[in-house]
Amino acid sequence: MGAELFIEEIRQTQEKKYWPPFNEAVRKRDQFPETSEKWAIEQKKVEKYHELLYSRGYFRDPYFVDGIFPWLGLSWDEVVSMVDENARLKTKNLKKLREMVANAKVSLPRRPKWMDMHQWLNLKANNKSPEWRAYIEKRRKGLLKFLDTAIHLKSPVLCSL
Repeated sequence: MGAELFIEEIRQTQEKKYWPPFNEAVRKRDQFPETSEKWAIEQKKVEKYHELLYSRGYFRDPYFVDGIFPWLGLSWDEVVSMVDENARLKTKNLKKLREMVANAKVSLPRRPKWMDMHQWLNLKANNKSPEWRAYIEKRRKGLLKFLDTAIHLKSPVLCSL
């Protein structure tokens, strides 16, 4: 589970280009038993086109503690109120979201109710590692780049929250 964001202009281009070969690869793959070598060969094509479909104009963030929003002290619930009736973020709110992400301080999120104390203590220990901090900053930069692209293109962002 997670938030999925699509820059509409790029998404439309990606779908026109990659949906037909993706669907064809699925159709071919499904002609063979899952245990066959031919199925495995066709599955690689399905995966290739699936990856290409989401290679540009797409950002995904898990809702749980491995997502970036909890580490920035933000919640995707805040974004829900910013989308229009068609689940789109338009330029004004894209800029607002960008500002929220850019100005947020990285900190350890509160322990989710579903996480036991042992997991939480391990997470707190990992939070201090330079690798984890680098990962969080890389994810933040990725989201900022995504938002900057949408703002530059003046393209709405379709949100599945």
